[in-house]
Amino acid sequence: MRLVRFRVSIEVEKKMPTSPPVLPGFNLGVTAGMYSTLAGVLAGFSFAGIITIATFKPDKSSPAIPPDQAGEVRAEPHVGLFKRLLNAITNAPARPDEERQPGSLEPTTGPPFALLSRVLAASFLGLIVVSLSYASLSGSSYTAGSEVSEEMILGPAFAASAVQVFYAIVLLTEILDVPYFKDKEVALPIRRIVARWATVLAVFFVFDSMRDYETLRYHGNFTFITLSGVIFAGLQLIVSLVLYPYWAGERKYLARDRMTGWKQPTKDRTVRRLTSTAFTLTVVCGLCYAAFDAFSNESTMIWPVVPVILMFLVWLTMAYTTFQLARSGNTRSSEASRAS
Repeated sequence: MRLVRFRVSIEVEKKMPTSPPVLPGFNLGVTAGMYSTLAGVLAGFSFAGIITIATFKPDKSSPAIPPDQAGEVRAEPHVGLFKRLLNAITNAPARPDEERQPGSLEPTTGPPFALLSRVLAASFLGLIVVSLSYASLSGSSYTAGSEVSEEMILGPAFAASAVQVFYAIVLLTEILDVPYFKDKEVALPIRRIVARWATVLAVFFVFDSMRDYETLRYHGNFTFITLSGVIFAGLQLIVSLVLYPYWAGERKYLARDRMTGWKQPTKDRTVRRLTSTAFTLTVVCGLCYAAFDAFSNESTMIWPVVPVILMFLVWLTMAYTTFQLARSGNTRSSEASRAS
């Protein structure tokens, strides 16, 4: 009888499926739930900004609008909320028969508000995608190969969308005609914080996901994945801490004639490109997550080259964001006006 029981137990153990390898000491389901909540809160801030701008009706006597341009920016009474929000996002005129010249004010809110609405709308939609994806990922009870791969896929989307929210704050401080916002002591530090630290934190956030992927796939051994992550994180530190003052012309020995800020049409184009790049990265990551989650099992992991590619795309987006923040600012002009 004992021999029969022993043989039966062996056969049962052979028939039982082997559990996939898991990452010890880390519950990705709980962490993903917190990420989903944070993304939802940031999306709420972006939506509140969109509604505030879309329902804004400037007054001719408002000090925030130049007197000679107050008639141009007054909102038309027949333009609805949805139409004005759509015009702000797509950068289209309020009426089809109106032609908007580059750098001129739009009939509703003007290019600065249109650009701010574009950034807020991109961050809102991107954060909604990220929040829903992390909510789906939070249903996992353990951290296996597929969950770590999905964390790696969603990392760039969350980083790009979150940085867009901080970038909208920078645009807001430049648009509002408030004395302490226009002052160098408030506007410039906000721009420097976003350019030097928010972009760096975004790259290191994705690097942390790379380490989780490498730890589970290669059992904690140091591979080319960590090496590439260290390289891109170091490059972003160089871009934010070393090249940013050079591009912005903040140092006296770097202040040259070519270090002046961009003109308004150039700023508009760069903001559109930057927003489109970040939003495209978010949408692509969201689609990849949905496809991977639908056609993978618990032990499936993405190819080792995919985290390197995603890290490169995040670094490229953050580096371009830092460059745009440096070249679109008025560092030299504000310092000159302050000295005079």
